[in-house]
Amino acid sequence: TFNIHKCIADTRCPNLLLFLKNEISSLTSEAFSKILEYIYTDSITIDNIETLVLCHVSAEKLKLPRLKALCNYRFRQILDINTVLYALEVCFEFRASDLLEYALWYWAANESKISVRQQTILPSFLSDLMIDMKKRSKQMLIAQPKYDISSSTFMQDMLCLLHSQHSCDIDVFVGKDVFPLHKCVLVSRCPYFEANLKEEKIFELTINITKSAFFRVLEFIYSGKVTNLTQADAMWLLKSFTKFSLPLCEVEDQCRNAVMTQIGVHNCITVFNTSLELGFPKITERAFRTIVDNYHLLESKLPLLIKDELWLKRITVEVLDNMF
Repeated sequence: TFNIHKCIADTRCPNLLLFLKNEISSLTSEAFSKILEYIYTDSITIDNIETLVLCHVSAEKLKLPRLKALCNYRFRQILDINTVLYALEVCFEFRASDLLEYALWYWAANESKISVRQQTILPSFLSDLMIDMKKRSKQMLIAQPKYDISSSTFMQDMLCLLHSQHSCDIDVFVGKDVFPLHKCVLVSRCPYFEANLKEEKIFELTINITKSAFFRVLEFIYSGKVTNLTQADAMWLLKSFTKFSLPLCEVEDQCRNAVMTQIGVHNCITVFNTSLELGFPKITERAFRTIVDNYHLLESKLPLLIKDELWLKRITVEVLDNMF
């Protein structure tokens, strides 16, 4: 028995439920578990040839080109002179034409290394195919993967799930703003929610954060990435990310760059105070330089907004040094 989250299945593999109705009898439980592994993680680890071939054939029916590409690539990795005969039989049985073509080529290219016993028990239904392949093998260059295994849609799929609000089962409130979300994603991806979400369908967030910054947190929870990061959101993330028990190191550089490239007269004091409090010396230094460079515009505000007397003195000293 497999427990599947409908929101994930519908987003990552819209044809899955129809496939299960029509094709499930042709799959082993191991093959189906590997398909689910791909749907949930965008990766797959298979060492069994039959499972690999079944996943490859199923990927075609499920319209999952990246899964098919990964299976194709993995097949080429694990095929050797000891497994090629079995691979030929399995590929032929399940009509995996791409993999069969490569296995035939591999046999023809490595026939001198393949044991006499394997050659003598080559099934008759493969003999004609092998004769044809031997004629073509010298001209064929199929040792490289045919498919692009780098074209992942995982992040895009998970962001679509976040934006679409499809099959949401919990409402998270941030002040007066409500976010319809998916409990399975929150609990599995974020230790804070894993510890605090129970059976409720409504949850009020107690962490102090803006609506916009919280949406950036959700982007990270769903997809592992943060997009369209503004300076204001970046400061909030630096301040609150670890409160969600999320690894700040994953977004720290992105946040720091977003802040440092947008420091100006209008926000340099706020950035200075916040970065000083959080312990980000590079941001503090950049904000400090901006304050010094615009001291004539900010002089009256500094005693009110910067409470640290040592830093106030340093600013004054730096300004005087620049004057002389």
